[in-house]
Amino acid sequence: MPHKKRYFRRLAAVGCAVMIGILSGCGGKLQSVDAIKTFYAFNDIQFVNDLQNDAKSGSYQASERDRQILSSMKEILSNEYLTLYIGQYYDIAVLDKETGSVFFSNQAIYDTPLELSDEGKADSYSQVSIEYYDGASAQNTMSSYPDSINDDGMNQVKMKAEKDSVTLTYAFGTDSENQNICYVMSADAYHELEERAEKAIEAGTLNRFDFARFQRLYQAVIYDELEDADKADNLKKYPGLEQLGTIYVCESGYLTTVQRSLMEKTSTALEVNADFISAEEKKIGIENAAGTVQAYFEIPVIYQLHERDFIAKIDTPNIVHVKNSGYYLTKIYLLSNFFSTTAQDEGYLVIPDGSGAVIENNSRAENTSTLTQIDLPFYGTDFGVNLSDSSALAPYSTFPVFGVRCGKRGVFGIVESGDAMGGVRVKTENTLSNYNTVSPYFTYYTMDIAQSDILEQQENVVANRVYSKKKPTSPYVVRYHFLYGEHAEYSGMASYYRSYLTQTGSLKKLTEKKDLRLDISFIGAVTKRKMVGLIPMNVETAASTFENIESFSKYLFDNKIKGLQVILQGSINGGMQFRIPQKLKVEKSMGGVKGYQALKKYLNSIQSASYLDVDFTKVYRSGNGLNTGSQISRFISNDTAVLSGYYPSSRRRDLSNSTYLINPLSYNSIIECFKKEADGIDANQLFVSSMGSYLSGNYDERYELTREDSKNIVISSLENLKNSGYNLLVDGGNAYTLKYAQAVTDTPLESSGMSIESYTIPFVGMVLHGYVEYSGVALNQQGSYQKSLLKSIENGAGLHYVLMTEDPLLLADTSCSDYYSVAADEWKEEIISAYTKWNSFFFDISNSAMVQHSRIAEGVVRVKYENGSCVLINYNEEAVSVDGNTIAGMDYCVLN
Repeated sequence: MPHKKRYFRRLAAVGCAVMIGILSGCGGKLQSVDAIKTFYAFNDIQFVNDLQNDAKSGSYQASERDRQILSSMKEILSNEYLTLYIGQYYDIAVLDKETGSVFFSNQAIYDTPLELSDEGKADSYSQVSIEYYDGASAQNTMSSYPDSINDDGMNQVKMKAEKDSVTLTYAFGTDSENQNICYVMSADAYHELEERAEKAIEAGTLNRFDFARFQRLYQAVIYDELEDADKADNLKKYPGLEQLGTIYVCESGYLTTVQRSLMEKTSTALEVNADFISAEEKKIGIENAAGTVQAYFEIPVIYQLHERDFIAKIDTPNIVHVKNSGYYLTKIYLLSNFFSTTAQDEGYLVIPDGSGAVIENNSRAENTSTLTQIDLPFYGTDFGVNLSDSSALAPYSTFPVFGVRCGKRGVFGIVESGDAMGGVRVKTENTLSNYNTVSPYFTYYTMDIAQSDILEQQENVVANRVYSKKKPTSPYVVRYHFLYGEHAEYSGMASYYRSYLTQTGSLKKLTEKKDLRLDISFIGAVTKRKMVGLIPMNVETAASTFENIESFSKYLFDNKIKGLQVILQGSINGGMQFRIPQKLKVEKSMGGVKGYQALKKYLNSIQSASYLDVDFTKVYRSGNGLNTGSQISRFISNDTAVLSGYYPSSRRRDLSNSTYLINPLSYNSIIECFKKEADGIDANQLFVSSMGSYLSGNYDERYELTREDSKNIVISSLENLKNSGYNLLVDGGNAYTLKYAQAVTDTPLESSGMSIESYTIPFVGMVLHGYVEYSGVALNQQGSYQKSLLKSIENGAGLHYVLMTEDPLLLADTSCSDYYSVAADEWKEEIISAYTKWNSFFFDISNSAMVQHSRIAEGVVRVKYENGSCVLINYNEEAVSVDGNTIAGMDYCVLN
């Protein structure tokens, strides 16, 4: 998550509270799964026409070699601006008619195919790859080359061209359901086939030698001749074996293509049909059991041209996944090599890790890391999955985007639908391929591990994996946009994405200059163990009071701090370990309703605001009408879905500090209850904590939701609140929340710093600046305050601090004990100093877009704004000179 301290504070709880059943009161009603609104729709406003005139000058014309390759391919789609071609392996190329440039999906096919191993070809020739698990929980992969089409004549790809689209349906594996091969049969059936064979041989419809070969592919399994251990294993596979005594088994997984062809041909001659196979499977007790059919999947991919954009879509509802086959499709990788680059090409990959990161094309030359591939999910970790080890936590990503720059050309991808189920796969040069790629992947069934089954397992024991049951229904849609010249740099990519978000209604240009945003999150009521009389009790104790927050705010205002925004964390329903907000009770220890309203009135009088922290996604305690039977989400294993901290040494869950995930189907009823309560105290400014950064599925079989379902419910919830007149502050700033946010806090200021990355960029800031107010993570909770302050400036962000007005020793032995350096009085002068200096420049750029970011020397960056202003930032300990301007160590200077 974007803020580690905030993350662990929110995961803390007072022990493992025992949940109770439904209590009287408002709430508890669940939205129907069928009533979930979907928000994606193909629309002309999704196309942004930003092609500059000089791109049409011929400077980006395809080489003669590329044009020759294009001439060997077949044209399948065309519009005024683009033409789509297809090659012999169903690889594609997009011709930009206005620039003459060509973008290939599988460049390796035409570069050095003879140098590639079989594994290298599978990696470089494929347009679609899949990950799946079999009945033994073993991970498997298949790729369109060679599993759908190969050089030996196999072609399991169907192409259907229509006026405005072309659909390629990739078949992976063997369609056992539509075959006539009986892989397991009783002895009676085996002998019956022998009788049928004699008749067929006499009739001349079957060759005797073929039937002999057919018989040799079956092995007799005789129950009485098996060892005890083998008996148990075989009975698991074939429950009817003991009663039948003998069965005949053909191990389908070991059949070659020739053998399978022989089996099909012979079975046809023997008149083996679906009824025969079904009857035998029923006898043996393996009807639709794992292993009785081959892994088989069909993935339909639709290509479209939208003005100058190329659209690739996975037609999710029409994916073929054999029901009850024992195989589970988990991930689909799409166009993994589209516009791939090499170390010799100038350029880089852009990935959405944190604030954004770049991987230079030649990064492997100096990078000694063994990490050459990573899957990075959009919007961070799905906490609906039971992550027992902190190493499984994913870096946080706010935007569902990726980019590739090669020379003076670039491609920028936006995942428009299915983004909550997806992410990007990043690959750099490795033993299989010399190419660098970044491409989208999508989750089909979510996989988890049943924790109770692996606690005592040995190393060689396969973990017991469990899978979600609901099939996704939203299409997976990726938009590819082509960029040239300066527009192909990451600054240009950010500019394009900003235009896209503006044109589609998620962002709106700020029309007036504003003072720098200063977000101060005040820690509210914490639970302390105290003696009440002679009885030890948990008592909510104020870490900050409304009165003292007001005094602190007055001090800042008197010192000319105009952009103050107060975030009241832990101010309602039990404080920092809150109850579900179906009721609203302002904490008495902080000053109660009167204190809250007095603070709100004062802040309004100085054009500041107080945001009441309300979390609709998680809960620490029972009460307030919580129905634990339906309102709490579950893991795939059916265990209660909890968030927790982790032990630093072992990385295992620390379940003494847990909070519970709320079933998204109950968000609407909770919000309706909350609105009635909030109206009574005029609480119309809300910090909807977690809704902008956490996104989890619910895998309770009764109310199962994919992560995409949860995303759509969050959008509906934010829309409801905004339309009801609430001003919303969101955390993180996931792309789908921006349309409803008045402002964003806790935006990431850096990437996670994975070893595969070359450097961090402020991509999020480049998109947001001048269009929405935002601040970064809390500066006083980072390892280096000064570096984090500079990162805020580099990202064009407001300042953010977490403070408390009372004695910090109060936090000892509470769930908030991981906070440090939060005394308001100790920070007020530094806040005034940092704010005053940065705001003197920020005011003039507050509604200007960030148009360029560049690294001009080691540890030195330059940020340029739309109005011509510029900031130079020096992360080195020593002073540096840039264009006659001296910048002190770990400092910045501004140029107007």
